[in-house]
Amino acid sequence: MVEQDAKKLGLKFQARIQTDLYDDLFSRRLDGEKLYINKAMEVPFTHMPNGLQEIKIGEKILKWHQEQIAEIETDLFSQKKRLADAERILASKQTKKAVNDKRIATNKIEKAKADLEKHSTKEIVSESEQRIYPLHYMSMLCLDENGEKVIMPARYLLRPGNKDESFDRKFNGCYNARFDSLDKVAWWKSALGNRHGIILVRKFYENVPTPEYLKKNKLPKETETKANIVLCFEPDNVEYMFIPTLWDHWQKKGESDLYSAALITDEPAPEIADAGHDRTPIFLKESAVEAWLMAKGNSAEELNGVLSQREFPHYSHRVLGVA
Repeated sequence: MVEQDAKKLGLKFQARIQTDLYDDLFSRRLDGEKLYINKAMEVPFTHMPNGLQEIKIGEKILKWHQEQIAEIETDLFSQKKRLADAERILASKQTKKAVNDKRIATNKIEKAKADLEKHSTKEIVSESEQRIYPLHYMSMLCLDENGEKVIMPARYLLRPGNKDESFDRKFNGCYNARFDSLDKVAWWKSALGNRHGIILVRKFYENVPTPEYLKKNKLPKETETKANIVLCFEPDNVEYMFIPTLWDHWQKKGESDLYSAALITDEPAPEIADAGHDRTPIFLKESAVEAWLMAKGNSAEELNGVLSQREFPHYSHRVLGVA
């Protein structure tokens, strides 16, 4: 659950917002590119725009939602007609086609109603609308090519600048970089000491094998048989976790530039291990944020020294559901 408000981050870190990159992202989505952007990133532009460029970004966001709503409503109308036709036939006789049409139409109507809710333009966003998943975009603090602090949108799954698009499928776990592999994996080594970032996280979510969870915890009987469960971990009495990232800039002629990142994880905190999970995002001290951003070309020992400046809160957890 990442802090997505670019302007809030800009004020906190005295950083310039790369509004052009946010504009490009929302423009590409409006033009039909499939991009994963959550509501929390949109709201500051739709409800609190500052200046002409932010107003234009907000208009693009709202236009995209309006177009999505129009498509969904068209399909909803079609499925309601399909359901009515099926029910009319079933009122006089049972046919396999009518039964299937009724089932499919009912499911699609429910999905369409849920999808319409996702495209509402309310200012208050839910927890689920603030979560990011691999391939989603997140607001990140980093340094630009001139060494200036900036806030920019980056995709949560790193693609190295020297790889092609197939990397995303072949190495679809590259949204997390383990601390003990930073000097062993080529793309982590390439970014380490060169391209560092920070994201602000309130809580994080993990899929955990149910048998591992049950070793030290209990679940309702109906859940015990499931293969995996989803846990939400939250540090006690902490507003934000300062999570270090590594990022890269991918370019290809005829394609849109891609800024992408992975957060850095390490061995699990004891209470996270007790819940059956095997890693925890590194939580830097706020006082180490600048040192991490500025650590350019430093030795491995120096970089490890910065990453060792951590907070170690207690993490409470709750079971969200079945994975």
